[in-house]
Amino acid sequence: MSTPRVRPAPTVSVLSEARHRDAAEVFGGAYLVGPVTDQMWQRSVQTYAGSLVEGIVEEDGSVGAVARSFDVGLAVPGGNIPAAAVSSVGVRADRRRRGYLRALMEHQLTTTRQRGAVVAALRATEASIYSRFGYGVASSYATVTVNRRRAVLREGAAASRSLRMLAPTAAVEELPAVYERIRSARPGTIERPAWWWASQTERHLQRDQPVWVLCTVDDHGEIDGFLIYTSSERDHWDDPNRAVIRVLDLTAIDETVELALWNAAFGLDLSEWIVAPQRPLDTVLPLALTDPRAAVVSSVEDETWLRLLDVSAALSARSFASGDPVVLGVTDAIMPDNSGSYLVSQDGVERTDTEPELYCGVGELGAAYLGGTRFAALAAAGRVGGEAEALARADRLFRTPQLPWSGTYY
Repeated sequence: MSTPRVRPAPTVSVLSEARHRDAAEVFGGAYLVGPVTDQMWQRSVQTYAGSLVEGIVEEDGSVGAVARSFDVGLAVPGGNIPAAAVSSVGVRADRRRRGYLRALMEHQLTTTRQRGAVVAALRATEASIYSRFGYGVASSYATVTVNRRRAVLREGAAASRSLRMLAPTAAVEELPAVYERIRSARPGTIERPAWWWASQTERHLQRDQPVWVLCTVDDHGEIDGFLIYTSSERDHWDDPNRAVIRVLDLTAIDETVELALWNAAFGLDLSEWIVAPQRPLDTVLPLALTDPRAAVVSSVEDETWLRLLDVSAALSARSFASGDPVVLGVTDAIMPDNSGSYLVSQDGVERTDTEPELYCGVGELGAAYLGGTRFAALAAAGRVGGEAEALARADRLFRTPQLPWSGTYY
């Protein structure tokens, strides 16, 4: 009787730039978009070069699994913290069920924390995977569909602004600094690396998709908002019901400037509809229209999955609303040094030996951290423990004026 072969535990290592295309092939296969052509790689090479790429290398030298991350700043209530943006996670089809994903994700959590990240954030292709590794859904987004011909803003809703068109190539050079200057203090927004801008624009241009960039300009000549859009059904301009304006990005310094950009979009002729995916759930647009039904908010989906790498540092880095303190009991099976009790108050956070009043896993704390999910809702779903009064105190402390939202896909 033969002895079953025991496979060695997978070893994760940082992949050199010479192996980045191999990593992209693995991710492309897992994501069902491979094989990676030269043109596809040209669009991705800067993305991989700007990232920490980790993988599992087989005995024959091939790459069996991969995960990528890059450093960003993440807006949190009252501040900005270092974060790792995680992407391109994939396991080769012939290497599944071998513990590769767990080895990759746990190694990545450790290395990103060692590099200074307080939290990790990702967009989940499959929603059933990442809670196993301590991630929780911290923000969501929706699709806003506007009937352009019916959309009229209420008087005084939008800021008075001049408009300026930018060529896409010029936008790649000019908008990164503009974005960082006007980036909202809304929790969940992140920095965008320079390579992100180039890859996003080139993705459309190399697919022969038109891209237009329309900016608002304040009284000092500074850009304080921009709308990047494309169109579909361009062969049917004789049928405006089929021509659709698709919003790729809409960023503004405040909501009145955002409404000025929406108003500019309402003036784009030869289309009936404007479709804007990945918008915040609390968008003010319907409230600002004379006919609120001209803008429909639908297709709510999870956006940022957040993983607290250093619970004490993450809690201490954000501000809290006024309210009575609460003691949180946190458990973290993967990073056990995070487990313990934390006294949270409007004055700050400290570890304590006091008995917790509210019990949660690190994933549930990640979901509530930016103010997008209530502890009481998590408790109702059986995911958090505690008395109703303690849950209410925690919700008061963690509440934010706006729902968290990122608006940046990576």
